[in-house]
Amino acid sequence: NAQRLVSGLSHNLIGIFTHHLDLGAHSEKVRIVQDALVHRGYEVPIFSGGYTVRSDESLTALLSSLRRQHPRAIICNTMELAPATLDELRRFIDEGGLAVVFDYETDLPCDNVVLDRINSSGDGARYLLQIGHRSIGFWHHNRVN
Repeated sequence: NAQRLVSGLSHNLIGIFTHHLDLGAHSEKVRIVQDALVHRGYEVPIFSGGYTVRSDESLTALLSSLRRQHPRAIICNTMELAPATLDELRRFIDEGGLAVVFDYETDLPCDNVVLDRINSSGDGARYLLQIGHRSIGFWHHNRVN
């Protein structure tokens, strides 16, 4: 951390920021990204508020902590992030940081990686029907802003 503060930027640190980790697809996406970057020689800490951190202020403080470490880039899941937390990411970008956001599109001046959930859900249902399943459940949580 001291070296990062002196140089102003950590060339091998890429932080991943997410509201929470779960036991499903979301955490698997984060793990795959982290694994790919680690294999390329980067330090890739995951900053997550977890399920116990429910206040927007705590998440904003967590992202601010990551920003102040001067990573080369921040990869951020924007699901359920409050405007103040997104403003912290905007500040990082405005200071010259690189950012990539995923899962939900934002108006931030960075790359947005958004899945086509409608077609993906349809493709999954068609596949299950093709292999003989006839009782299929579907669950989706509502995004809270």
